[in-house]
Amino acid sequence: MYNLLKSGHKDIARLIVFCALLSAAAVFWNLSSGAVESAEKEYGEIVQIRSGGPLVNAARVSDIMEKRDFEKEDAKYTAWSQENGVTVENYSLGSRAGLDCALYYFGDNYGTFDLILDNGCALSEKAAFKVFGTTDGVLGEAVIVNGETFIVEKLLNDNRTPLIYKVRDGAAVNFDALNSAGGGGFSESEMRMNFGVSGDIVIVYKDVVKFFSAFGRLVLWVALIAFAFILARAIAKNRGKMLRAAIICGGLALAAAGCLIFIGSPFFIPDSFIPTRWSEFEFWSNAFSRFSDSVRYYFAMKAYVPDMAFRSYAVKILTYALLSAICVITAALWARKTAN
Repeated sequence: MYNLLKSGHKDIARLIVFCALLSAAAVFWNLSSGAVESAEKEYGEIVQIRSGGPLVNAARVSDIMEKRDFEKEDAKYTAWSQENGVTVENYSLGSRAGLDCALYYFGDNYGTFDLILDNGCALSEKAAFKVFGTTDGVLGEAVIVNGETFIVEKLLNDNRTPLIYKVRDGAAVNFDALNSAGGGGFSESEMRMNFGVSGDIVIVYKDVVKFFSAFGRLVLWVALIAFAFILARAIAKNRGKMLRAAIICGGLALAAAGCLIFIGSPFFIPDSFIPTRWSEFEFWSNAFSRFSDSVRYYFAMKAYVPDMAFRSYAVKILTYALLSAICVITAALWARKTAN
């Protein structure tokens, strides 16, 4: 076995590299955990209903928006449209532009745009260049959106949604996604029963965050158990068969217990997967079918600003977890090399 007191300078350098790899693994894991916390904070309350069939009409969305006292209950809703070529023109230059992706919103749009005036709108910087030829001095300017006058209140620098505005009642605009967030938000069943919103896919973002978080933990679990196995084999080398098996099994058991205590379970079961009776086999088959359909749909569906921002968190969660796992495995291999 490795003995620091008898080692030379090479082995001391290897020990330093070993500690550096484990430190890097800890840093990457903290970054992954931080991305999980940020995603839960920003998106944990959002429930999104996607209409893969008949789209939701603007009048229906307006009806839903007006059913509750939003200021009292602090509910936040957004409805995302796939409408293309929304006509925008300005007074001073008389120029026109067709912009994609209109948004009907109420309340704070998750940090993107907070409605100040009833006729306020937001333009991305790229859209402002199309409409005004510049981004300077456009705030407060009037634009005509599909024949109605709006005041430019904000410039968006991400350019992911060129135009944000409030669709008027009766406008011929359809939406394929409706988000609800906040304590006063409607539940999925309320939307379906009371307002006729028949979504084919319902995305509960707190569950999606937990799913990616659990997957990241699973990656690290595998790495740490492999780490324990490699080191246990090195320790058990040249020992008796029974003692070698005991050392390896004990190392794996300690690694699994440590992972469970300090990292958490590598599995996540959504509430929708828990039946009233565990013997309901039909429930299980339908639940797994719905879940697999939802996952496929989530990655194939059109992504709007909240979806794109959330997916960036998912990528960070998994990337940092993978880098942490790579550092752990590399440290184990390095330690075995030093021991030999």
